[in-house]
Amino acid sequence: MRRPWAPQPGTATSSVLLWVALLCLAPAIRSDGRPRAVLTLEPPWFNVLQGDKVTLNCKVFQTPGHHSIKWLHNGSALPIHQNSYTIPAVNMENSGEYQCRTEHTPLSNSVKLQVSSDPRPSTSSSFKFRYYVPFYIVMGLLFAVDTGLYFTLKREVNSSKKNTKCPVSG
Repeated sequence: MRRPWAPQPGTATSSVLLWVALLCLAPAIRSDGRPRAVLTLEPPWFNVLQGDKVTLNCKVFQTPGHHSIKWLHNGSALPIHQNSYTIPAVNMENSGEYQCRTEHTPLSNSVKLQVSSDPRPSTSSSFKFRYYVPFYIVMGLLFAVDTGLYFTLKREVNSSKKNTKCPVSG
């Protein structure tokens, strides 16, 4: 009679496999033994910029078959029943806590999404005037000073060459 596979003591490979299995399944199994959904976020950061694309994935570990997913945003039901929920361009109203579940599983872990406005500076004409005009004035002055120093040094070097007499040895 064949026994099921079990890790053998003292083998590094079996210990690593056991830990990997436990870490992968830990979020999906509750203390009462019932599986629960696991919610993940793509891209995997919680702070996103307004207009970014965000996808929430609800992974359900249970028997195969069709299971309707229920989505919650800040405790309110969303009209989505698929395993993934994509927001093509997030806005401030999309900020908050998301969870998912099926009719046979408890609520998933919560994912808190924070949407912030674009941190880039404004491109208004007043912004350009206040920062670009002084920049170009300073750069023009530096160019003029640098050019003046160049021609002054060139004149000094040329005049010192004319005044230098090399003694002729005989």
